[in-house]
Amino acid sequence: MTYTTIKIPVDAHKLIASLALQSNQTKQDVLMQSLKEYESKIFWENCRARYEEVSKDKDPNEDVTLYENTLSDGLDDEY
Repeated sequence: MTYTTIKIPVDAHKLIASLALQSNQTKQDVLMQSLKEYESKIFWENCRARYEEVSKDKDPNEDVTLYENTLSDGLDDEY
């Protein structure tokens, strides 16, 4: 794995170090885990927001109406 240096506030570094001590992990692992959790949080927030947008415009019975026609697909009743 390659590494790079970024500037962060001293308070952030102290928090990462404290969390690393508490969890018995490296500072890098604590930071990566936190970033992955934040990425997941943002992803699901965006999914929920998009779903709400789509759901607002959609008639809840639209799918049922669409598939009602498949019940009588032109085949004679076999029963």
